Amino acid sequence: MNNIGRETVGVVRAPLVQGGRSASLHRSWATATTTNYTNCSVQPFLMSNKLVVEMEDQREFASQVYRVWGPPDMDVKSTDRIMWRGKLYDVRGPMGTFPDLHGRVHHIQFLMIDREG
Repeated sequence: MNNIGRETVGVVRAPLVQGGRSASLHRSWATATTTNYTNCSVQPFLMSNKLVVEMEDQREFASQVYRVWGPPDMDVKSTDRIMWRGKLYDVRGPMGTFPDLHGRVHHIQFLMIDREG
């Protein structure tokens, strides 16, 4: 296993379930499962402390974005959430894979975001 860092990151995945009276599907976070991955690295992403204003509500909030590097067997989807240091984050965008010189996946990378306000 590749030692990329010293952080443990939990991938929280919720199943798709059908709603009550409506036939719409939604994520059931109450029945989500968490898979922990060790040897990860989590670093602030450039320009992550930007203040953003939502024009519709004129509501201000702060967002913090982190780049996560993980082991090659880490399974992350854009619909997952990430548990890191006791806080939940949303995954932003797809996971990227990075091969070594022999073509094997050396590590994966993705972005996660926290929004407060």
